[in-house]
Amino acid sequence: MISNAEISIVLCNQGLEAIDIERFGRSIIIICKISTNGSSYNLIKNEYEKKEIQAQLKFAVLVRNAKPDADNLQGQLEWTEMFNLEKTLAETEQKLLNNRYTVEEYMKKRDASIKDIKNEKTKRDELLRKAQEVTNNIIEDKRIHDDLERRMKLINKERRDLLNEKKLQNIIDEMRRKATGNNDYDRVRQRMEELQISIAEQRQILSTKENE
Repeated sequence: MISNAEISIVLCNQGLEAIDIERFGRSIIIICKISTNGSSYNLIKNEYEKKEIQAQLKFAVLVRNAKPDADNLQGQLEWTEMFNLEKTLAETEQKLLNNRYTVEEYMKKRDASIKDIKNEKTKRDELLRKAQEVTNNIIEDKRIHDDLERRMKLINKERRDLLNEKKLQNIIDEMRRKATGNNDYDRVRQRMEELQISIAEQRQILSTKENE
């Protein structure tokens, strides 16, 4: 009477999808044992040691499947990085756009400031021109005043000279008159010469003072 049944399946462990050939061999044997009561269990062996390698095989399968998962995760990370990069680029572009408006606003304000500065410079130049005109007028007025003062001094000097000369002439006339009456002609003539010399000396002194 048969109490158990056994089914063996040989899997080829070769090609691109092979799992660690050096460790598990070129084939993996799966043995399914079924009892009469309906229970069953599996045994997994390799072609070398014919021992159970189920746990090791599961680990190897997990390792093999981990690579596609890693590639998928890497793809997701790359996509996330690309998304973040695009987002950063969009934010940067928006900042540049805002900065452009800021620069344009600054340029407008700068141009307005330059215009105001030019207007202020024009006003300042006009004030300086008027101030220079006033200064020139003051200088001219002073020159005229000094010239008039010099002329007045000269006129006063001439007037004093005329007065002194008139006084001396009166003295000479008086002495002539007296000399004629006293018949003392030589003495009077000598006195007249002295007076004329004195007049010449006075004129020389006045001329020297005027030159100083």
